[in-house]
Amino acid sequence: MTVHSLHARQEAPSRWVHLPALFRPPPRELNSSACAGFVNTSFFMGKIDYQPIVSLKKQFWSQRLTCASVTIAACYISNRHRTPALTVQNNSVAVTKATNIASIDTGTNLVGGPANDIAKIYAQVPGSKMGTGGNWMIPCGTEVTVSMSFGGPQWQMSPADFNTGLEGSDSMCVGAFFSMPESSVGPPYWVVGDSFLKNVYSVFRFKPPAVGFAQLSPFALSMNGVNTSALGVGPAMRA
Repeated sequence: MTVHSLHARQEAPSRWVHLPALFRPPPRELNSSACAGFVNTSFFMGKIDYQPIVSLKKQFWSQRLTCASVTIAACYISNRHRTPALTVQNNSVAVTKATNIASIDTGTNLVGGPANDIAKIYAQVPGSKMGTGGNWMIPCGTEVTVSMSFGGPQWQMSPADFNTGLEGSDSMCVGAFFSMPESSVGPPYWVVGDSFLKNVYSVFRFKPPAVGFAQLSPFALSMNGVNTSALGVGPAMRA
C-alpha cells in the first residue's frame, strides 16, 4: 500500500495510497508503501485530479459520485455522456443523486453503497444474484469492468479486483460491491475502499481539503508484477 500524506505544508497534498490486491486471486501483489509530506512522481503519470471534500461531511474524506457535466441529468440518467458517474460493463448506471456522497476509505476492503444502486450494478452482470449480509454473487468466470467518477475523469477498476476470489456455491464468487445496511447508511452513503483504490494513485490533501486521483505509472504497476508492456500504460483513467 502506498499512502502519501502532505499536511505539513499549507499547499501540500496529503496522502498517497497504492494498495495491494488484498482479495485478488493469485498471483497476489506483494508491494505497498506510504509516505507523508510529498508525492512520489515515479508512481503516477499525468496530472493529479483533485476534487474538493464535500462540505456536508468534512469529518470524512468525502466525494460526490458524479460526473463532470454541465447537465445534471446527464450525470445520473444519460448513457450518452462521455463521463457518466458510474459504468458497469461499459454501460452507464444511474446513481441516485440524493445519496451520492462517498467516503474514500483506505480502511475498508470493498465498496459499499445504497441497496438500490448496488442492485443496478449487478443488473449489468448476467448470472449475478443477491447473497447474504449485503453481498452479491457473480459467476466466478465473469470479468466485470467498473468505472467511477467523482466529478472528473472516470477511474477504472480491474476486473480482478471486482471478483474478491471468495467462492460461494455453484462456482459463484463474491463481488466487490456490497449493499450498506440501511441502519448505517449516510451520509456518506457510499464507502469506497481498497478494491477501487488499489487501481489509482490517491492523494489526501489537508489544505485546501481535497482527494486527488492519478493514473498509476508503469513503474508502480510493475512493482506488483503487472505486465506493463501488454497494457501500454496504466489502465485506470478513461477520458
